[in-house]
Amino acid sequence: MPSFLRLLPLLAAALAAAAPEIFPTPRQIEQGAEAVRLDRSAVVTFAAAPDAPTADLLRETLAKSPAGSAKLPVLVGWRGQPGIDAHLEGIPAVTGAYRLKLTPQGLVLAGHDARGAHYAARTLASLLASGSPRATTVSDWPTVAFRGVVEGFYGTPWSHERRLSLIRFMGETKLDTYIYGPKDDPFHSSPNWRKPYPPAEAARIHELVEACRRNHVDFVWAIHPGKDIRWTDADFAAVLAKFEAMHALGVRGFSVFFDDISGEGTKADQQARLMNFLHERFVKPKGDVLPLVMCPTQYNRAWSGGDYLDILGTRLDPSIHVMWTGNSVVADLDKPSMEWINGRLRRKAYIWWNFPVSDYVRNHLLLGPTYGNTADAGPLYGGFVSNPMERSEASKVALFGVADYTWNPAAYRPEAAWLAGIRHVVPAAAEAYATFSVHNSDLGPNGHGYRREESKALAPLAEALLAALRSGKPGDVAPVRAELARVAAAPAAIRQALNPLHLEEVGDWLDAFEALGRAGVASLDALADLERGRVAAAWPRLAEAHAQLARMAEIDATRNRNPYQPGIRTGTKVLTPLVRELVALADTRLLLAAGGRPAPRPRPIFSTDKDVQSPEKMADGREEGFTYLRRLQVAGDWVGVDLGSPQSVRRIRLLQGRSDGDHDRVHDGVLEGLGRDGRWRELRKVSDSRVDLALNPPVELTQIRVRVLKPGVPGGKPDLWTAIRELEVNPVDAAEMRATVPGLRGLPVRLAEGVYSMSPAYEVHAFPSGGQVGMLLPEVAEVNEVEVNLGVDPASLVLEGSADGEAWKPLAAKAEGTVLKAKVGASLRAVRARHSGAAPLSVTAKAFVVRSKPRAPTPAELLLDGAVGTSVRLAPGAPAVDLALSKGARTAVLLIGSGSVEVSARVGEKDVVRPLAFSREGFPMVTLPTGATSLRLKAVGAEPAVVNEVVSR
Repeated sequence: MPSFLRLLPLLAAALAAAAPEIFPTPRQIEQGAEAVRLDRSAVVTFAAAPDAPTADLLRETLAKSPAGSAKLPVLVGWRGQPGIDAHLEGIPAVTGAYRLKLTPQGLVLAGHDARGAHYAARTLASLLASGSPRATTVSDWPTVAFRGVVEGFYGTPWSHERRLSLIRFMGETKLDTYIYGPKDDPFHSSPNWRKPYPPAEAARIHELVEACRRNHVDFVWAIHPGKDIRWTDADFAAVLAKFEAMHALGVRGFSVFFDDISGEGTKADQQARLMNFLHERFVKPKGDVLPLVMCPTQYNRAWSGGDYLDILGTRLDPSIHVMWTGNSVVADLDKPSMEWINGRLRRKAYIWWNFPVSDYVRNHLLLGPTYGNTADAGPLYGGFVSNPMERSEASKVALFGVADYTWNPAAYRPEAAWLAGIRHVVPAAAEAYATFSVHNSDLGPNGHGYRREESKALAPLAEALLAALRSGKPGDVAPVRAELARVAAAPAAIRQALNPLHLEEVGDWLDAFEALGRAGVASLDALADLERGRVAAAWPRLAEAHAQLARMAEIDATRNRNPYQPGIRTGTKVLTPLVRELVALADTRLLLAAGGRPAPRPRPIFSTDKDVQSPEKMADGREEGFTYLRRLQVAGDWVGVDLGSPQSVRRIRLLQGRSDGDHDRVHDGVLEGLGRDGRWRELRKVSDSRVDLALNPPVELTQIRVRVLKPGVPGGKPDLWTAIRELEVNPVDAAEMRATVPGLRGLPVRLAEGVYSMSPAYEVHAFPSGGQVGMLLPEVAEVNEVEVNLGVDPASLVLEGSADGEAWKPLAAKAEGTVLKAKVGASLRAVRARHSGAAPLSVTAKAFVVRSKPRAPTPAELLLDGAVGTSVRLAPGAPAVDLALSKGARTAVLLIGSGSVEVSARVGEKDVVRPLAFSREGFPMVTLPTGATSLRLKAVGAEPAVVNEVVSR
């Protein structure tokens, strides 16, 4: 993996490089010492008929040069034209190959073909942008013949304007292939693939074709007939007729998709028969059509099986390309995996790379560097197209990296390409956009298990600071605060620099990112004040931190409301956890200073502290890291958490091993709890990597631990270490997907405002008769609605619910296409879809959503919970909130985030009213009358008041 941005201060210097490099990276550049004057008076001559796009590009490039008297001759042409072949010695006969020769005597732009001459002109533009050029010869050609983009994601298709913008970008970066295959285009797929496009839509496709021609990009139109194809002569004729209609619109590249389907359309022999029919009856007679491209049903190794791939390899015409995503749906490519598939297909696989596509993590942006594919795999690709995000403008930086990698894999440098891509896409705010991007590159936990580096330079600085703060030391605050300040400032600069389309795509994330940076800076400043004993100064800063976190939560709850992964997540791998812990640490210190008792936080405990690595990670609420007991297990060893005081425990979640498949865990053990009486009680046996235990009724415990009964793997390896990713008590945001189909088991589930939604996975899985896929909720909840979409006719699916996860009852459900919905209105712990039919199904986990009505805590509970992060909003004119006071309390500290409140103290049967106006300045304290038993809070003025906590003492 790349080590991009090792040191944050180097970022600005890297982005401010004086001389822009040539991208994609050329194979050979030779430069002399002689300066060459090439200005707008240069005389351009085409060796034969001019190529209009290249002539326009040269005219635009030379117009940017100063006027002069040196009329340097410029010769432009391609192989076979007069005077050109002599300049192409050593240049291979591949499309896009070229040689640029700039000398004091003149300039030659010689291409293998018209595209190569155009690329030479693109390289010239980069040379001139660097200032006064020297004598230069560039000999260059691509490693991968077909390089570009496939519009093949699930979600909202790109607008026409966005497609045109992306095609221009592809021309600028020497990407030569745009495959048009939007999942939601009804005339590309079922039900209307047999029908012609309506005139208005046909005109738009023609405009895209013309835009591609102007940018030397091949427009490849894809059809997706497999959902309902019948393999009849009529259907073969329908595909042929559709191709003819698209050819009339100017299309010269064609593809047939058989991905993500089930049933009759998946037959390899029939697919090969159709492809060969189209080759013989359409491609060969036309003479001006590119080789066909096919996306197979088994498009990745993880669920390839039988002789499907071998049938395609042996029966397809050798000219037909076959697409491939790698070892799984979302995967990086290497030489061994390419050799495996090329051997099966008897040709070079045409890569469909599922990056930076985000249709399975739609609440994230994937803006980081393009990396993961090895250099030695490059020559083994028959083609390479990237499937981007539905946010096309935001995908351009990643696509810049794709262009550089596929052109010259041996010279590819992910960091350099990423920085150059940012300079190209956002030149007016490159440094700010890099800050935004480096913290918005990971996908978070997802159904495909695909992750990216994020905040890599910040991570060790953040961890060191948090470790110091946890132990009561000040730590090295300066570099972390400086980066958080950059985070807070970056969005304003970015908003000024982006085009409207780009800003529309990322604006919500910019808002959340800005709030996150401000929360981080405010929390560090509050901690600094508390370190110096300035409690009154610390509270307004901490209140600001909480206000910004609340703003993030509001953005997440109200924007990007897609039905799968709604909301806005930013900096999820390092930045958000860092800021949340900084705020929590400040909360604890401020409450202690105010005389309150903070809500207890679980503290890791062990039977022995020897050889314990990263003890804090098992109680940090994150699955990414783990606590590692690097010593051999023995019977009686245990690891647990101390809750700080007796707590009502409703649920315990244990995640063991460095990953779910890791053997370094407790295979034969017991989960135990320590009660008020000082006795340990068994809660359940432990053998799996994941344990999710609901306690109904709740049990009051002070400590929880997992204890080894027998060390090692039963019947296997005896000498194990122990890794614990998480031991969570009463988690509120975790549900678990359970299924008899391994590929659907354990998919991540997100909770937002009572809605549990599964991260989709678009692989096709065999769903046997009697099989089931379901969701286990964290605790019993009032379920309002269930929605399941497995991508098949749900006639044989039965929705069922359970109050305890064991006894099941059917739910009255209604089918809407492939979606099965049920109105419930009952208290449930689990929901499942069961296959009641006799024949197996091929299903896709598109959606599993449970909408529940969570119990809202009362205002009094929120204001007295020992957590500054919770708050109550008092609206003007609304009823007052009553709070019980601890017996004998003489003062009360009110942590008011904003607005003004009126406070009255109740003494016996009489209310003693002391109206006080609070601002966010200071640390307000109320002296209570003798015998006060409760406080009453009410908003005053025209604005609402936000109260975070009340501490009586």
